[in-house]
Amino acid sequence: MDFEAARASLIEHLSIEIRDERVLAAMACVPRELFVPPEEQYLAYEDRPLP
Repeated sequence: MDFEAARASLIEHLSIEIRDERVLAAMACVPRELFVPPEEQYLAYEDRPLP
């Protein structure tokens, strides 16, 4: 899975409602895939809470 592309896609999606560029910049820097078990990393960039 291309996590960098998935992260960019999520940030683009979230930018519709999140207007604070600092929040978007922080989210763009956080590798969400590192916060879930390897078998669930495909869920890391869904617009939902992490499992």
